[in-house]
Amino acid sequence: MDDSFSILGLNKEEFCSLAEERGQEVEITHFVFEDLLDSQEKLLCKKFEVDENFGVYFYFLRKESRSFFSKREDKPLGCYMAYKNGAVYTFEDFNFKIQSLEEFTLLVEAVEISTGNSFFFELCNLCELPERLSSDSEHSVNLSLYAKEVKKLEPLVHFDQVADEHREILKLAVKGNEKAMEKLERELCKKEEKYRKGGLVDIEFAGYIYQILFRKPISTTYKVLEEMEKERFKGVLKLYEKLREKETEKKLFGIKTDDKEVRENVRKFYEEFLKWAEGRLEVSLKM
Repeated sequence: MDDSFSILGLNKEEFCSLAEERGQEVEITHFVFEDLLDSQEKLLCKKFEVDENFGVYFYFLRKESRSFFSKREDKPLGCYMAYKNGAVYTFEDFNFKIQSLEEFTLLVEAVEISTGNSFFFELCNLCELPERLSSDSEHSVNLSLYAKEVKKLEPLVHFDQVADEHREILKLAVKGNEKAMEKLERELCKKEEKYRKGGLVDIEFAGYIYQILFRKPISTTYKVLEEMEKERFKGVLKLYEKLREKETEKKLFGIKTDDKEVRENVRKFYEEFLKWAEGRLEVSLKM
């Protein structure tokens, strides 16, 4: 896989040498690395500011023997180019993927606040982290995606647009009218593949109806599904995550896969939810 240096047309050795020779040395104190280091080892980074947009981070392991004949050995672990002005996202629940210094990685998994989706990214300036990140705090990260070419995607048709165009049909579908449900599904399928039976919109639609039934607006689909799991629909979050992964693979890499079992389970959940929602609606109307 190409790294950021080659994609940007830069000489990696040249920039990493600059960082190694002239960079500011910083010791990594984040607690995740405590168990990976021996008492005579330090995890260090040399950060070098290329210009106002780019920085280079050179990571290495330093071993020092404190015997009569002192000896110091530096082992390079990796060199990374960071773009400082990427798109700003806010994350929580950071999970570092490094397991050992033999397989050094800056890969991090974190939950994006506004959508509840998990993002995987290389945290190039990991050396600037404090010793601990509070588990209940939010942190802003500038993310950049390096690519040799850009593929323009067709505009997405959102569920809200379809719902606005077929509001009366939607009302009938909520009440369990099979013909209305079939018509709504046909209209959605015309717009985008994710609206097929057993697709993302089955789950998104269920979440939308759940909020209507409880008269309770919830910020993201993920948080709605968390509440639905607590109510009675176990496993729906996992199904949603799998469908999102497939959708991302298709959009970013053109990989089109169809997991029939997942779609069948989503459809089973959807039908079970509609029966449950219909029962709740009847109870509400009687009250």
